Amino acid sequence: PSPSPSPSPSASPSPVAAVSMTAELGFRQLTADASHFQVLATAKLPIFDFIAQFKYRQAVADTANVLVSLVKIRSITGVANGIAVETIIHTPVPPPSLTIANLNNNLASQGLPAAVLVAAPAVISTLPLQQQGVNV
Repeated sequence: PSPSPSPSPSASPSPVAAVSMTAELGFRQLTADASHFQVLATAKLPIFDFIAQFKYRQAVADTANVLVSLVKIRSITGVANGIAVETIIHTPVPPPSLTIANLNNNLASQGLPAAVLVAAPAVISTLPLQQQGVNV
């Protein structure tokens, strides 16, 4: 009998880091739970609509050197000066290029305002993508 073939490399999915970061942006998001103060304080800011969210995800992807499909917005929260966006980036290793200076350069190239980093990038998972619920 012939020997059985060795398992293919795709049989065991390799782990991928899920990196979380939170950035504050000069946008507004009107939600049912927004306070009167938040609405007044951000009234002149642009709305963080679908197009702005895609451009934001593209800027993050460019900063992390990953596909935009590997960047997910986890939450958007209204804050006094705009919004705080928690973002998850799925990447083989946390990229050293993921800095606020690089992010702001990429946000500017997308026509978006600069961000302030509220929570620095941190690895929150190292499971294979499928176990993190990511379809690529």
